Amino acid sequence: MNLLQKIKIYLRNRGKYSFISKLDFNARILDVGCGNRSPEAILLLRPDLKYTGIDIEKINHLSSVNYETLVARPEKFHIAIESIDGLFDAIISSHNLEHCNYPEQVMKSMLTKLKPLGMIYISFPSEHTVDLPSRRGTLNFYDDNSHKLPINLVKFMNDLNETSEIVFYTKKYKPKFLWLIGGVFEPLAKLFNFNLPFGATWAYYGFETIIWAKKR
Repeated sequence: MNLLQKIKIYLRNRGKYSFISKLDFNARILDVGCGNRSPEAILLLRPDLKYTGIDIEKINHLSSVNYETLVARPEKFHIAIESIDGLFDAIISSHNLEHCNYPEQVMKSMLTKLKPLGMIYISFPSEHTVDLPSRRGTLNFYDDNSHKLPINLVKFMNDLNETSEIVFYTKKYKPKFLWLIGGVFEPLAKLFNFNLPFGATWAYYGFETIIWAKKR
């Protein structure tokens, strides 16, 4: 774990890195929509984890015996998840579902690959982000042209509750210190059209919906 990760865990105690830091030793984890940066960051934080990442584009490979990555076509992403051998102790989906062609199917596929009592971390832009101001670095939902549609939160939570116990849920994640920093420097960020580091602007506006759940 490097200093930057320690800071992120401290400032965002319900964020992705905090979730990963709490997993059991040697846990098998599936990173859905991992991109190129997540695998390296996760294995730096927890080199003991048995890591599988899946995305729609080629992923740079790391030299680790506990590491594998898979590539799937966007329209068959959910099918590719279901085709992975075995079950996982934990699954993370960090800002992935809003990019998916079929987010509901992807969510159901993830849950089929999670062990009973396994943990899942999910984050995505809150529904209200469609009304936020536009900002370089993404603040309004549609600032990112790869976003499809906002997640229907009521239906999403109803579906999740059918199989899982909600451990933590917030519709608008506003960690206190980052919310404060975001508010203090918002006039400057607005003037120069940028998002503050460590997600402080997102915290001020409550950009993210974050869920931790345990499968029954």
